[in-house]
Amino acid sequence: MKGSLYTTNGEFSANNSYRASFTAVGGGKVNKIVACTHVRAYSVVGVSGVGVVYSESPCSTVKGKKNVFKRSRSYDAIVVYLTIRYDVRYYTPTGSFQLAG
Repeated sequence: MKGSLYTTNGEFSANNSYRASFTAVGGGKVNKIVACTHVRAYSVVGVSGVGVVYSESPCSTVKGKKNVFKRSRSYDAIVVYLTIRYDVRYYTPTGSFQLAG
């Protein structure tokens, strides 16, 4: 798997965006690949709490040995903390396995 995850104005900003671009390639008996990106933005909620103010987990499913995942989004929220990660699940006739980062 090869690619990148990128955010702009991630912390203490109202105008935010992210971009995910990666390619997952399977060999052997891989017959399906599901690639996902998970974005969570947190901010102060109420008087003394922190909560999720933006959340998205877009996925791409391809039947075959190559999945090219590309997604970009803009969102409006005052963000104090941001997480972005990916995972890819490879399927074969006998089961599946997952890579995450």
